[in-house]
Amino acid sequence: IQRIYVRPPHADAFEQWKAYGWHTEPDAEAAADEHARFVEMLTSEVPDVVVGREPVPGDPDAVYAYDPTLVTDAGVIPLRPGKEGRRDEVPIASSELEGAGLTILPALEAPATAEGGDMFFLDDRTLLAGVSYRTNEAAIEQLRPRLAEQGAEIITFDLSHFHGPGECLHLMSFISPLDRDLALVY
Repeated sequence: IQRIYVRPPHADAFEQWKAYGWHTEPDAEAAADEHARFVEMLTSEVPDVVVGREPVPGDPDAVYAYDPTLVTDAGVIPLRPGKEGRRDEVPIASSELEGAGLTILPALEAPATAEGGDMFFLDDRTLLAGVSYRTNEAAIEQLRPRLAEQGAEIITFDLSHFHGPGECLHLMSFISPLDRDLALVY
């Protein structure tokens, strides 16, 4: 890993934890301390750690920096989260990533919805994407030609769910890449 983007927690946003489906109230001070230690660990190992600073008002999920964009070899594709409360993250993350020198590509357009947690690159040419309450077929159809221009394809999976849209699981809830040729799969 040469570069990584992270977002710190903001106590004001944590006040909306129930509205975002969190099961317990977060400890804002403990989360801030943990994030600071996390950034310290990253900066000791990763050459370029980009820390997003602009808060996303009322959005505790903004700490999940992977979800609002898809980073490709050609640049960053701003996504359109299926969870409406997360849509304000997209322009903020895009602006911060552009400020870090990344190229920002055209954003997904309605009716497409997509969240980064539903997709990851298996290798340089294959994007795995879960279709769910948060990532729909319209998003896949907008992403397919863009990735094809880069020589990549998309393989989709229908994702299971628990109690409906408020408790959906992302593709990365089922698979965690651990190394180039190793993943933990549930």
